[in-house]
Amino acid sequence: MAQGILDVLNQIGRGFERIYDENIGGFLSSNAQAAQEPNIFQRRASGQAVTDAAINRAIELVGDTNPVVKPLLRYTAQKESKFGNDPDTFNFRRIKGGTVGHGGIMQVTDRAFKNIVNSDKKDIKNILSRLKTKGIDFQKAANDGNIREFLEVPVNSVLAARLHYRMNNNPLPKVGNISNYYRDIYAPQTK
Repeated sequence: MAQGILDVLNQIGRGFERIYDENIGGFLSSNAQAAQEPNIFQRRASGQAVTDAAINRAIELVGDTNPVVKPLLRYTAQKESKFGNDPDTFNFRRIKGGTVGHGGIMQVTDRAFKNIVNSDKKDIKNILSRLKTKGIDFQKAANDGNIREFLEVPVNSVLAARLHYRMNNNPLPKVGNISNYYRDIYAPQTK
């Protein structure tokens, strides 16, 4: 009888092994939790659950404490790609006034990405360095010429969007002014 209980406990315990993810250089969660969580490291994953999980992880990785960051990033994802559900989210093409279909859920442009990588702002450099230790290497993506592929990973796209906002010297908006801030800072061509 006792052996049967131990076998059951051992079997349950196997469901809680920690999963190492080389993309972030760390442990994600238990097997049981991972089966229920959206995969924010899978290229071209999309949807509200994926977006929300990627936003939460990006906020954690950047160390954001401002409560407006999450709604700002959600608003951006909704406006840019309908949380990745727009059929053209990953269909790169040039349009009047720019390009679409790049940068994943957040539609971060190559130019914005390169501005982040080449930034001389100390806080941006520190965040990029910290991300690199987690296996999220913006510089390598830029050097290897695979920016779009890098940004097709939801958490990378959200991180790039957050850093793009952070590059701006204007303070973050109040919750009621998110749409204006988004238009002014992130998508001025839509004015």
